Order: sequence, then C-alpha cells, then structure tokens
Amino acid sequence: MNKKIIDKYTKEYGVRFSRRQKRKASLALFEDMKDAGYEGTMISGRKVFSKAENYLFGNIKTMKTVIVVPFDTPQHCFWRRVPYYPLNGNKSANKSVLPMFAPVILLYLMVFVMLWIADHFVTSPQLAFGISLFIYFLIFFLLYLMTIGIANRNNYNRYSLSVATAIELAQKLGKDEKRKVGFLFTDKNKTRYYGAQLAVDKFIQENKNPDFICIDCIGEGSVIQIGYNPNMRKMAVKLKQKENIDLVKLSESMRMQNAMGVFSHAVVIARGDLDKDNELCLTTTCTSKDKHIEESMADDVVEMLYNYLCKLS
Repeated sequence: MNKKIIDKYTKEYGVRFSRRQKRKASLALFEDMKDAGYEGTMISGRKVFSKAENYLFGNIKTMKTVIVVPFDTPQHCFWRRVPYYPLNGNKSANKSVLPMFAPVILLYLMVFVMLWIADHFVTSPQLAFGISLFIYFLIFFLLYLMTIGIANRNNYNRYSLSVATAIELAQKLGKDEKRKVGFLFTDKNKTRYYGAQLAVDKFIQENKNPDFICIDCIGEGSVIQIGYNPNMRKMAVKLKQKENIDLVKLSESMRMQNAMGVFSHAVVIARGDLDKDNELCLTTTCTSKDKHIEESMADDVVEMLYNYLCKLS
C-alpha cells in the first residue's frame, strides 16, 4: 500500500462528516483517481433535509463490476464501547441505541435538575441568569446532537483505509480492467443508506445492472469475511482465494439498515473479531480509539480484488 495515500485519507482527510469536509476530501479523491486513469462524476440528490453526494469513477455504460466504498465518516458516540457489525445492519442499529441516546437522556435530566434547583434554591438574580444561559446552551447542544451530531475525529478503520484501498486497486488495474470496473464512493451511509439508493437509481436509469463489491472496515481484526446476498454465492466463492476467509450468507434481517439491502447483486468484504454469537464485530469505530490499522490487511484485499477482476477480463 502507498503510505502517502493512507496518511492522506486517515489523517489529512480523515474526517468527512460535514458537507465542507466531504467536498474538500472529494477534491483530493478526484485528483488521485485521475492519476489512476479514472474520470469521475457526481451523483447527487436531496430528500427532505438530507442531501447526498456520491462519486462515480469509470464509464457507466461499460462497467460490469463496481467497487463500492463508503466515503463519509460517522458521528462521534459519547460511549466507551460502540459495537459495529459490518455484515449485520439490524444488529448494529440495535446495539447503537444505548451509546447514541444515553448521553442525550442524561443531558435532559441535567436540564430538569438545574431548572428545579434554580426554582427552589437560587435567589440571586445574577446566578439565576447564569443558570438560565447554561440551560439554553444545553438545550441547543441537545438539539444539535440529535439532528446533526458531532464528527468523530479518528476514522482510520471506518472507512478511511477502505478509500485508500480502492485508490490503490484503481492504480493497479490495466486498461482493459478499467473499462469494465467502476468505483463508487457513497454518501449518507447510515439508516436508510440514501447515497447507495441514489446510485442504484442511477444505474437503473442507465439500464445497467452491474455486480457490486462493497469494501467495509478492513484494517483491524483476526477474522476476514465475505458477506453475500442469497443470489450472489457464486461470486463470493470466486472472490474467496484463501482458506482463512469465511463466507457468510446474509439474511433479510442482516441486510436491514445496511448497504447490502440496497445493492441486490452485491458482496461485502469486512474484517473484525467474532462476538459471542460468532458474528463479525468491531468496537472502536465512532470513538476516539479508531486510530489503529494494519496496512498489510489492506494489501490482502487489494490482491484478492485484483486477482478476481483480472480473471473476469
């Protein structure tokens, strides 16, 4: 792996949460993909208060396989441990309820306690005014936390290394492979996966139905798995090139609140550790601890994808 590319997307552009941060990082992405021989276009859309901007590289009319990488980074959770299941969107959503909403509930309780104290014990007008200002600040912070969120500052494994991996793969592909292989960097990668849905709509509009290979978190953990939709086992078997890679058939429940529920002809590559239910899990994402990756793991994914794509040509 190119150390310079890894540092660029894990450190310099490692936070891609706000629209400004994404735009700034996208300029670097377009430049790096152009150096790799790819021209890009934006696929954007707006739904109510949500706007998504995806970046598609390659000729949409000739691409047969699309490498999909989440481009935006998650919000910070004020919790010690936030389980994330790359192959199970429903379980990730359920496990994130407490880390996401417990701090909000605690802040609400703090507001009510301060209101009660101000009403019963504070007699000084100046102190009452100061408490009122602090309460207004807490209410504003709560609204901001619930509607927008706060950017997580370290996102080495989720999904910055995946972006660098895709660029490295694009640089290795030959002219024939580049014609048939596209790269899609998606926005709004949570809950309804609006960015992924926009991309699917674009392919339908162009009357195209390529295969999708999603790269999730790949930089940490002792287990690597390829998750596949029920109709994509054949592709998953061809993609698997080592005995230590597990194949996992994704159920309908696992595909809920996951990009795999949007991309029907898709497989996903992810790495992590197994939890007590033998499901792939990561516990450092969405926290300040997400700053450790093994670069050699990304090399393995690049090699696996390169070998698979070359055989298709």
